[in-house]
Amino acid sequence: WVGFDVSRSMLELARGSRLKSGDVAEADIGQGVPLRAGVFDGAISISAVQWLCVKQTPNQNPAKRLKIFFKSLRKCLAFD
Repeated sequence: WVGFDVSRSMLELARGSRLKSGDVAEADIGQGVPLRAGVFDGAISISAVQWLCVKQTPNQNPAKRLKIFFKSLRKCLAFD
């Protein structure tokens, strides 16, 4: 598994968890999922996607961030 977060403190919590088989990376999924095409069979979001709907800065466009995220997510998923 791979986890992404914009919060370094949340990444540190994940690194210290008992789930040692995965990896975490600092990334803003509203700017796209930074993975090669077709590398995953599935995706799960736990308390992440809804934050794309919240305007964190005056310049952010939630609809655009959602579109970028889902478009990039689809690319990194493998479809048989």
